[in-house]
Amino acid sequence: MIDPCIKGSIVAPMVEEILALREAGRASEGELEARLASDALALLDSKVNPSEWVPFRIYEQFAQLLEALEGGGDPDYMRGRGERAGERLADAGIYQQLRYVQKIAGDVHSMDLYLSDMRLILSLQAALVNVGRWAAEIDPDHHDRVMVVARETESVPACLMKAMEGFFTGIAGRAHTSGIRWRAERPSRGEIRFRMDRNISDLD
Repeated sequence: MIDPCIKGSIVAPMVEEILALREAGRASEGELEARLASDALALLDSKVNPSEWVPFRIYEQFAQLLEALEGGGDPDYMRGRGERAGERLADAGIYQQLRYVQKIAGDVHSMDLYLSDMRLILSLQAALVNVGRWAAEIDPDHHDRVMVVARETESVPACLMKAMEGFFTGIAGRAHTSGIRWRAERPSRGEIRFRMDRNISDLD
């Protein structure tokens, strides 16, 4: 059975930041050894290939270390990291093809466009982790909102769930959907729901 993993392209910047903390004297060798397992420590001293798969357990150790040392224990630290990552991808023009960004205000097909765009975003999300079935659906409790549902996600750690929550918010903040914030909930161990906090029809 393949371990639940995340792509090295997500982990590589975390490794660089941890090494910078070590270089600056903010993370001692003793502290790193206390917080990280042997395979996580070994990864610090090797170049992370962006295309390789890194186990969730190593990602979680790095996230907890950065949250403690760089984030000062802020529980929103990983959400903020995800949001900045979404903003960078949007600024880089990766999502220029998203049709909702170009929609005319009042377009009767806005929900269809938004669903289409979220499915495009999820196609990238699905390439970054090797677990789960990801789908964009109409929120059953708010018929003018989209909900992202990730099923078979028992192995997804809470820190990654927060980062993904921020990722969706970051993309929205750079698009026509500016002002939307996404929040995650876990109604069962194997399912995560990401929900918008505003109606699509209320967007400028």
